[in-house]
Amino acid sequence: MLIEYLSKNMLLDPSYIKSVAVTASKRYKKATIKKKDGSDRLIFQPSRELKAMQRVINKDILCKLPMHASVYSYKIGTNLRDHILAHKNGNFITRLDFKNFFNSINKEDVIKFISDNKNFLGT
Repeated sequence: MLIEYLSKNMLLDPSYIKSVAVTASKRYKKATIKKKDGSDRLIFQPSRELKAMQRVINKDILCKLPMHASVYSYKIGTNLRDHILAHKNGNFITRLDFKNFFNSINKEDVIKFISDNKNFLGT
C-alpha cells in the first residue's frame, strides 16, 4: 500500500521505490558535527530521493497519527520556541541523547506500528 501511495503521489515507478527502500540503509552520507562540549556527533544525511520519500511519508501519513502533547520535534507547525515556552516554568530540565536509536528499529517494529495504527493510517 505504501509503495503504491508513493508511486501515485511522486510519479515514480513502484520498482524504483522498492529498490530505494531495499537499499535505504546504504543511502545515507555520514558526517560529523561538533557538539557544544567539543566532541563529535555522528549524523547521517539521507540521499535526495530517500529524503523526498521520507518527507511525503511524514507529511501525508505520520503527521496524522496521534502524538503526545510533549512532542514538538516532528509536529508540523511547531518550532524550538514552542518547545522552550512549554518548559519555561519548570524546575528541572533533562537532556537525553539516544545512541543508535534508529539502528534499534527493525522490520518487525515497523510492521507492529502499522498494525497498531491501522485506524489512523487508513490501511
